[in-house]
Order: sequence, then C-alpha cells, then structure tokens
Amino acid sequence: MKAVLTSTNKAKILGAAKALKLLGVKDITSVPVSTGIEQPLSFEQTLSAAIKRIENVINRVNADYYVSIEGGIIHDIGYLIEGQIAIIVDKQGKASVGFSSLFPLPISFKEKLSGGKTLEEAMYEVTGIKRIGEKYGAIGYLTQGFITRVELSYQAVLTAILPFLNTHLYKELIDINYLKKILKTRLDTQ
Repeated sequence: MKAVLTSTNKAKILGAAKALKLLGVKDITSVPVSTGIEQPLSFEQTLSAAIKRIENVINRVNADYYVSIEGGIIHDIGYLIEGQIAIIVDKQGKASVGFSSLFPLPISFKEKLSGGKTLEEAMYEVTGIKRIGEKYGAIGYLTQGFITRVELSYQAVLTAILPFLNTHLYKELIDINYLKKILKTRLDTQ
C-alpha cells in the first residue's frame, strides 16, 4: 500500500512511517506542500493548515492514504501549548483526525510568536540550533531528548489511523468536507 505525506520534514516522515506500518503501508512518498500559514497560532489555524495540506495533494497524487501533520500553538489557557494534528484520508475520501500529546512552551515565547516568528525561529534564538523542527523539535530540546518531534508525529498519525485499524468499531467516518464545515462553524463562532 502507498501513502502520501504532505511534508518533507524528516521528523514527520519518520513518525508517520512508524505509524503507517500498522496499516501495511510500505511505500511513503513525501511531497512539499505550502499551507499559507507559516506558524499556526490556534487550534483552528492548525486544523486549517492540516486540511490545506491534504487538499493540495489529494487530486495530484494517487495513493491509498493521504497524511497531513501540522504542528501548532494554542493560546486558549493563558500560556502557549504546542502539539500536532494529523489528518488521514483514504482513497474513498474517508477521513480521521488524530492528535499528539501537548506540551507547554516558555511564557517568554508568547511575545516572539505573536510578533510573527515561528516556533523554530524562537527556538533558534534560545538554543542556537538551526532547523530544530527537522531534528528533534522544541519538545526534544525541552525534554532533553526524552520525547522528540518524531514521537509527536507518530502519536498524531497513530491516533488518526485508529478508525482504519478498527473498522469493526468505526463503521462510519467523516470526509474532508465535513472537517471543513466543522472548522468554519468554529471560526464563525469566535
């Protein structure tokens, strides 16, 4: 079976590949996709970017599964929380969403990120490590390597593929248009 991952980020590729093995996926093609959102700063922006990634490849490349992973920051509880959202869509158009664990960022990052910097740029200022998001990510630095971005990508994709692993329990799935409708409703109520 073949999957298309909507990113060329090495950490995302490794994490997704580990999870997709459970579905019998042996062939993964990674495709660079622009979302137009450099640094998602809300749940809605993160979900929107993940949806855009899927939409940008689903009609261009033939595959059994299309996988999108998007890291984003949530402000909703007074300080910054980071995590990843994964969307997987099968060739019939059925979709599922999964999430990684979330982790707090230093409060000092709020000003950097609201000023237009990406998390990777903010981490570079603090650590001097270039392209940390391609390596072990902010989580890898903050946990001193105990959890890495590969692991967060794995968690997000693993939780997204649950319906495809347990078809006897998940008899109905949503599609990408339903996800877009939910997102629009959330954005309209803000």
